[in-house]
Amino acid sequence: MRGFSHSNYVAYLRRALRFTWRDELLLELAVGGELEQKKLAQLFDGLDIAHECYRFNLLLALICDRMDFHGVPENFAPRLRGIIRYYHFHNAALLSKFSILGRALNAKGIPILLLKGAAMRAMDDQNRPRAMGDVDFAVPATEHNAVLVEAKRQGFSMTHRARHAVDLRNGQCQIDVHRTIFHDSQGAAAEEEIWRRASPVHCHGVDALLPAPEDMFLSLVCNEFRNILYSDRDLQYFQWIHDCAFLLQKFPDFDWCLLLATANGVGLVTQLKPMVGILRSMLPALVPEELSADRWKLQGRELDGIAKNLLIHATSIKNWERKRLRLLSCRSLRDVRHYISTKIKYRLLKCVRKCRPLRRLAVGILVHP
Repeated sequence: MRGFSHSNYVAYLRRALRFTWRDELLLELAVGGELEQKKLAQLFDGLDIAHECYRFNLLLALICDRMDFHGVPENFAPRLRGIIRYYHFHNAALLSKFSILGRALNAKGIPILLLKGAAMRAMDDQNRPRAMGDVDFAVPATEHNAVLVEAKRQGFSMTHRARHAVDLRNGQCQIDVHRTIFHDSQGAAAEEEIWRRASPVHCHGVDALLPAPEDMFLSLVCNEFRNILYSDRDLQYFQWIHDCAFLLQKFPDFDWCLLLATANGVGLVTQLKPMVGILRSMLPALVPEELSADRWKLQGRELDGIAKNLLIHATSIKNWERKRLRLLSCRSLRDVRHYISTKIKYRLLKCVRKCRPLRRLAVGILVHP
């Protein structure tokens, strides 16, 4: 593994975010306290919102709304107000059918743990709209089949089944019913602790549970880690940074030790540490200095875990889901090497060709016994 370290892996992931100077300036304005007119003017200079990512446009609209559109160019203000109105309507339409299902589950006594966007929206006291494609929530694994039956009765149909969740759709409303909280979770006991730490809340017309801030943070960064590494979508991945900043500002007593312990418990520490590294490089004022200590850096066996992730990434092509699941079940790098085919080798090397340390690591894993 010579030449491969925590710092250059964080740099590799950050480059994969494909941030532009405008994205970074938008985040600075969104997360910061006072809004500077000079920076806002710089953001609007030469901006064409028709060609920007929808997440960018919504965040920009919310920033302008926060300052009552003072200093916003006249040709932008009506369009940005329209974006806010659209997402308020979109969120209401998305959550309405979830509410019907949620109340039915409440009547049956099945607990609901809100996740991702639905949970973040419930935590936001200002009821700001979000760019949400679906509503994610978890239920106890023992109740998962009962929830699917009830969803079918409510008019939902299955669109995709994964080992951690099932995607359901009813018209324009899509929900993801999780049997495990995390996609790659490896610790049932740790997930039970997350359920115990969750707090009750009544939102979206449903009695539900909200994860603790630390558990919500872990869910956000692990979900975005997968988006960065495995998704082919050409979108700006910055909403997770804004969400993490919101959590850190709303909960000043945020427990970083609990976060690390939970990540270890569910086997996701190799996803958490590099994402915290990215967050610290972008928002140093919000992330404590002690997070630069060695225990927050990837080392030894954790770097082997990264190699395993790279191999899974290498097989992320159509009709290869069985190979990906087989790789996930491998217990050691020796098992992984044994399973790798020549075709996967070439794809892996192609995936990491632009990063010399990762390429060196991949060759070492695939070639050396």
